[in-house]
Amino acid sequence: MVVVIVLAFFTTTQAPTLAASKSTNTAWPSAQPLRDNVDYNDVNNFGLELMRLLAVRGNVLISPLSLWSSLVLTLYGAELMTQHEMEEILHVLYVRRDELLRFLNSVEGRRRRMRGEPDVLIMEQKTRVFKENEFVLNASPAKELWDRLCSVNFTMPEEAERRIDKFVQETTYNLIPSLVNANQLRGTLMAMETASCFKSDWRFNCRSVCRSAFYPLPYSQPINTTMMWVRQLLPVGMDAQLQATVVRMPFYSWMSLYLILPLYTGEGAFQETLEALDSWTLMHALKNLGCYRIEVHVPRFKMEGDYGNDLIPCLRELGSKFMFDAKKADFSYFADSMYATNLNHRVFVDISEGPTAAGMASNVQLKSSFSSETPQTETSCASSHITAKVEINMPLKKAVQFGLVTLLHLAQDTATGRHSYLPRVL
Repeated sequence: MVVVIVLAFFTTTQAPTLAASKSTNTAWPSAQPLRDNVDYNDVNNFGLELMRLLAVRGNVLISPLSLWSSLVLTLYGAELMTQHEMEEILHVLYVRRDELLRFLNSVEGRRRRMRGEPDVLIMEQKTRVFKENEFVLNASPAKELWDRLCSVNFTMPEEAERRIDKFVQETTYNLIPSLVNANQLRGTLMAMETASCFKSDWRFNCRSVCRSAFYPLPYSQPINTTMMWVRQLLPVGMDAQLQATVVRMPFYSWMSLYLILPLYTGEGAFQETLEALDSWTLMHALKNLGCYRIEVHVPRFKMEGDYGNDLIPCLRELGSKFMFDAKKADFSYFADSMYATNLNHRVFVDISEGPTAAGMASNVQLKSSFSSETPQTETSCASSHITAKVEINMPLKKAVQFGLVTLLHLAQDTATGRHSYLPRVL
């Protein structure tokens, strides 16, 4: 039973960037002209690749932008092959350092609020770099990161934990109550933190609900549950490349939930759609929607995802190996003899007929290469702790969400031959 949700964001006016080729880690790459731009497609390409690796073993609930932002702050201090590997997996190959910060600043500067309700926040992200009090950061990054730097005493890890968790709680409005623990903070020199939240009402009337059958597994007995019920004009279309029906359910302020429903049932159909998803195919599908009066039934659900160092094998498989190796890592733009040791990533999402809310937070830690600690990881991509709730502890079979885009693998009603929640054109 697999649940895959990815929270990502799109800029439809920008062309998707081409994915970078994987590094062989055997030679320094040839010189290339520096890029002077980053966009959300770079973030989404990273998220889609990570999602496919995580989905092999189990449930997935991730926010690419949150995790990407913490990794970009870590990349900011990388040099040589460590830098090149991280640039490739984050899809920012040959991007200038100042452009990485400019993009993060632009994301954090877009604090959207509910129309007519200035106190209701729609989208916000903040990043912080927590630095050990006694640690001497090189002059250039200290100047360039001054507005994100926070000094903390990591020799008192319980106090450092409270400081970081307070930042996460305040930014996510308590949707993510904690992110790190004191034990993993011992010996930390720098911690790259990202926290963000999303909350918005639907742009259409979504107050109606109905009781309907939900098929948690193909050909299983249905469970009667409460559904959001929508019947009105919505953008919808079928995409041949994705082999899926795509439905746009808009929020306020240019945000939308996209349902991506495979045209056929079965594990193979879901995997084909999953493998076809990248920034090119996704943007092609979203740009070719027509407006039709349809009926959509979507189950209410709440999900929480909690990742730790089980992400490290996935990042290594994507090509970033040096950053976690105490002997090979090079973060000398920050200071000599540092390497990445711990990752944390937590996501919460609540989708219902009322306001939809999501909270996301990520953490990457750098420690001295002379410390005896090694990252505690699995040998392959392990599944994180995911809980899904559809009314009363009922798990969704499959779901993939892109910021908010959701791919639902829906069981077929064996009595009628229809998909349980496939929107019907009226």
